[in-house]
Amino acid sequence: MINIICQNCSVVFTVKPYRRLVAKFCSTKCRGLASKGTPLTPSTQRYKTVRHEGKRVLAHRYIMQQHLGRPLLHDEMVHHKNGDKGDNSLTNLQIVSAAEHGAEHTWHPVEKPCVICATIFRPHKTKRMRQQTCSQKCKQVLMKRNSSSKKIADEHIPTIRQRRANGEPLKVLAAEFGVSPTQISYIARGLSRS
Repeated sequence: MINIICQNCSVVFTVKPYRRLVAKFCSTKCRGLASKGTPLTPSTQRYKTVRHEGKRVLAHRYIMQQHLGRPLLHDEMVHHKNGDKGDNSLTNLQIVSAAEHGAEHTWHPVEKPCVICATIFRPHKTKRMRQQTCSQKCKQVLMKRNSSSKKIADEHIPTIRQRRANGEPLKVLAAEFGVSPTQISYIARGLSRS
């Protein structure tokens, strides 16, 4: 066993040798205080349960059912307003739909404006962070706008080939014509028209 000092309360605690690099706190409570300023206790980590008619049920759902005097519908969710799963007081509980509950706990906006046409759209739930456009057409416009392969006018090609033959650097020509150095190299060697 190895002795380690808790980073939160400075208490010395022992761990097995394989945990020496990952063990930083003496308890779950200290880990919670160090990360969020609130202790991580069983009441904030898990939902409380109660026994009802021989079955274990979630306490917050049971309390709401008793308050309403009827069973909760399948699509009704019970939301803890203050985020504390251990606080099952009626003032902290609220019935919401699955969509409302999901929107409450999502990090990314459910609706966002398209970067091309400014239309408000709803991206798929797994693409909320990265999807920027409302349709395939707008996506193609965005890809073309962000593309580094721009066309060079036919009248510039002889000039590029002549200047490159005179030893002008690829980067200078690329910056002047707004294309990549690779594209300038292809044009100078005759591998590509533009």
